[in-house]
Amino acid sequence: MNKKYKKDNSADTYDVLEELHRAISDIRRGSPIVISDAQTSILVCAAEIADSAFSRLTKYPNIGKISLAMTGRRASILGLGPSDSAVAVITQQQPINIDIVTELINSSKIHKESNLTKMLTAISKPSSSLEHAAVYLTKKARLLPAVIFSEITSKNGQHWAQHNRRTHITAESVFEYDTTAANTLEAISEAPIPLENSEHTRIIAFRSKTGGSEHIAIVVGNLNAGEPTLTRIHSECFTGDLLGSLKCDCGDQLRGAIKLIAEHKNGVLLYLDQEGRGIGLINKLRAYKLQEDGFDTIDANEQLGFENDERIYIPAAEILKKLGVKKIKLLTNNPSKVSALARHGITITERVPHVFPANKHNFSYLQTKADRAGHIIRDS
Repeated sequence: MNKKYKKDNSADTYDVLEELHRAISDIRRGSPIVISDAQTSILVCAAEIADSAFSRLTKYPNIGKISLAMTGRRASILGLGPSDSAVAVITQQQPINIDIVTELINSSKIHKESNLTKMLTAISKPSSSLEHAAVYLTKKARLLPAVIFSEITSKNGQHWAQHNRRTHITAESVFEYDTTAANTLEAISEAPIPLENSEHTRIIAFRSKTGGSEHIAIVVGNLNAGEPTLTRIHSECFTGDLLGSLKCDCGDQLRGAIKLIAEHKNGVLLYLDQEGRGIGLINKLRAYKLQEDGFDTIDANEQLGFENDERIYIPAAEILKKLGVKKIKLLTNNPSKVSALARHGITITERVPHVFPANKHNFSYLQTKADRAGHIIRDS
């Protein structure tokens, strides 16, 4: 690999990141993990797979009662707590069981006036809590953002995890994950690939050597570090980019950006592993189903327990820096991208509009992004 792409070779950093990637993998496949802070440790499973998770949690020694934690957003939708709470722990007089968990996290089966929600209470937990760290990991695993968990009664959670052959991580490392993962991105492979609208193109794949998300830089022509680089930050969209879905404008934006950058003779398109505004393909399909039931693109995400937009832009900023790009002209209709990249050290000299004609299937989607998410979308 070309030596011009810098690496972070801190052994301690990679050890921590390796454990975090293992924890995300374990959560995704239903294997319990241990999360600790200075005082407490909890044993955690994803609530989405509650049927197997209950049996797995209850077989371990020295654990307390099983509880459910979900995002404050989801709890608010159920009428159980304020939406500004990071996480809510759901309780009732009787122990939480599989049926309750399944019903609470299934957005299509429950509402504020249901008999079940009237029997439950929610305890708000701060963003620094173990429960928030646990729910955050389910987002990284692209699962519904909810966990079942049990407090470990043993004094040393790390020793308990080792004895019971469970992955152990700290809440602090979870909250630093996005920054740690971005700072350890490396250019893994590179090849020239002529594209339909841009023959002089290089594809560079970035990933941390411990695993995790893979991001792609599509570099057109020869970059000039002395000039602002025409840049598009594009989040992966399987349905729009590959299948030509009419529900969004992602495919138009992807191909249109490459064509425009090629006409400009040089520039970069970053293709980020952030399907569905960061919630993953399966959750995006769940959101699409909710849209069929009458929710708009923002409300559908929130019904599932997610924020309107779960994407992060520190990976994009770090990749640009590794490419030697620090000043850009950004192809976007989203002012949030401009401010996010600026926070991470990228200078945006110009926001270049990137608008394409709507169709009958995506008109309301685009209108919602303009009205509720602040996108600048002029009539085309």
